[in-house]
Amino acid sequence: MFSRYLKLALILFALPLLGACSQAGLVLLNGSVKSDYPQSITKDIAYGKKPWQRLDVYPNAALEQAPVIIFFYGGGWDSGKKSQYKFAAEAFVELGYTVVVPDYVKYPQGKFPSFVKDAAEAFSWTKRTIAKHHGDSNNIFIVGHSAGAHIGGLLTSDNRYLSEFRYSKTDIRGFAGLAGPYGFTPEEAKYRRIFEPESNFETMKAMNHIDGSESPMILLHGLGDKVVGVENKNALLAVLDDKNIANLGVDYKGVSHVGILLKLHPWFDGKIQPAKDIDRFFRPLIQSKD
Repeated sequence: MFSRYLKLALILFALPLLGACSQAGLVLLNGSVKSDYPQSITKDIAYGKKPWQRLDVYPNAALEQAPVIIFFYGGGWDSGKKSQYKFAAEAFVELGYTVVVPDYVKYPQGKFPSFVKDAAEAFSWTKRTIAKHHGDSNNIFIVGHSAGAHIGGLLTSDNRYLSEFRYSKTDIRGFAGLAGPYGFTPEEAKYRRIFEPESNFETMKAMNHIDGSESPMILLHGLGDKVVGVENKNALLAVLDDKNIANLGVDYKGVSHVGILLKLHPWFDGKIQPAKDIDRFFRPLIQSKD
């Protein structure tokens, strides 16, 4: 009984902090996660030569080679760091995945398409190295939230990024996007600076690269999201349908932009469990070793 009241008190304390995904709120979330799976997190692995090109690996040591999720966090392309998303990684480790969480360049140090190129390099590292960390290099999935979903969507649809590392978007088994701004055109001054020149405003949209060779995609969105409109999800789903790409759209009534991310944490999931919805979509896509 005491632990239940303590949990409730912590949630009430955390909610104002979590509303903006603050550093303090994320630290509280991460500190509350207790995994049932044996693992030893490997932190700050270099996947490239630049100082920010570091990643953390959360191996599912219960399996010799688990399917792999590369998780790209959000933050408006100008904030965020991998250490803040332990709770998101743990959600998928609990479901049987080995999880990779990379950092990537942020504005103003870098601008589009530099962060997508970092994502491609992190994928290349994962493809070549993840077998050493209880991961199956033939079953790599991409998951992203917000700006991270935008990055993951481009990695899955625009082949030029992975081709620089002699890989292809067909090497991605599936993509899951949480509240992704797949089709927005920058209007605010900050976002224009991140994505300019204007010639980039079409190439930055995942739906403009769909050619029918993409892996299946699940796009999840909260209908209470006032940051990224649900029309982003719907527009990309329409293109996927037109190109006969297997897809699934999932709407969560009343869930906000940050709320969909918090639903990865067991404190907040309730009846809405994005990690399990993603897992159900990914499971049939896992390639057998037989």
